[in-house]
Amino acid sequence: MNAVVVDIAAALAELESRAAADKTALTPLAETPAMTWQLLELPPAGRWEASAAEHGEVAAMVLEGIATWQLDDVRQSLGPGHVIVAARNARLEAHNDSPARVVCVIVFARDRRAGHR
Repeated sequence: MNAVVVDIAAALAELESRAAADKTALTPLAETPAMTWQLLELPPAGRWEASAAEHGEVAAMVLEGIATWQLDDVRQSLGPGHVIVAARNARLEAHNDSPARVVCVIVFARDRRAGHR
């Protein structure tokens, strides 16, 4: 099969039905040979970091809330509908400085070079 459909409606509905997490949470959504999809929930004052060197490229799409993202030495506030992509060997961080939670879809691409899985 050349396509994968990832339906995150159930995961989003589950988020809406419960109280906001008090700590940063990653929920698996889907996995293919090329990538892994996870739902990231950042509570107020929450923080998350990924080293793209460990995963290949990393992409994040903000669904809810506003967070400060840092890609290596560049900082940017991103909100709903914004996407950030970190190339391999980059470091990506998110900080929630707001009083509301931040919800994102995180996609980890597998490093396809020899010796990496």
